[in-house]
Amino acid sequence: MAGELVVLQGGPGGGQQVEASGPTVVWRACLYERTGDYQRVKGAELRVYGHQPDCCEGYGRGDTDGCE
Repeated sequence: MAGELVVLQGGPGGGQQVEASGPTVVWRACLYERTGDYQRVKGAELRVYGHQPDCCEGYGRGDTDGCE
């Protein structure tokens, strides 16, 4: 199943456009959850996924960090 293009808000992935097909997206080791908001990006309305800070870069390993 193909996803929709969404925009990430907050955290280190803020502003990134990624494909999502469910209620959450993991960008690198950071968790983002679908919100009810939309943001206009280059003429398109994209759903916003908000950063969940309790699950990101807490251990200083960057890309290899995980939800611990």
